[in-house]
Amino acid sequence: REQLAAVGQLAAGIAHELRNPLTAMKLMAQAAARRPGEADLRGRNLAVLTEEIDRLERTIQAFLDFARPPRTDARPFAADAVVRETLHLTAARAETQRTRVAPDVPGEAVVLVADPVQFRQLVLNLVLNALDAVGRGGAVDVRLSADPAGWVVLEVADTGPGIPAALGDRIFDPFVSTKETGTGLGLSICKRAAEAHGGTIGAANRPGGGAVFTVRLPPPGPRSGGPVE
Repeated sequence: REQLAAVGQLAAGIAHELRNPLTAMKLMAQAAARRPGEADLRGRNLAVLTEEIDRLERTIQAFLDFARPPRTDARPFAADAVVRETLHLTAARAETQRTRVAPDVPGEAVVLVADPVQFRQLVLNLVLNALDAVGRGGAVDVRLSADPAGWVVLEVADTGPGIPAALGDRIFDPFVSTKETGTGLGLSICKRAAEAHGGTIGAANRPGGGAVFTVRLPPPGPRSGGPVE
């Protein structure tokens, strides 16, 4: 019964996330068919169509990541470089919505033994989640550090509305989301990635408003030598 319930929840989530963009695409195609030359797929209509296709692709990829978690290929790499690269990838999105992103990354290398691809996805998911939360304007703070015990700590804070008290730790459950659109899988995938590396992830509201997500990943073990990527 539990397995059937989980499958039903997954199917409902897929149907909900695919129906909206498909409906928009269908309406645009029908309008173009009824009024050739007046409602053709050019200009803004073509841009909207492309956006909806991109949304479908992101949704499908999120479900694939959730349903088929990749194997963990842990090796030493510079976590600070990955954070900088990820912020560079999201810079255009932040500029478009006029959100200030403030990185606090050490000048020296912060070595982490983990799967660099999964770590990059974890950082990307948290930053995109923060950008969604603040909307237009606001700020996102991204801080990377190593505590005295050698644990790597990543904090992504935003000035958005914060986490509803009713959600609590359920914010990391599959299909739980505070956004009108979204799969509700991004934070669940982040939690699974953190725990797969022996780490933790937590969420809390900031005293001045907004939310902060904190990831803690363990220090390199005695046998984790090798070149740093």
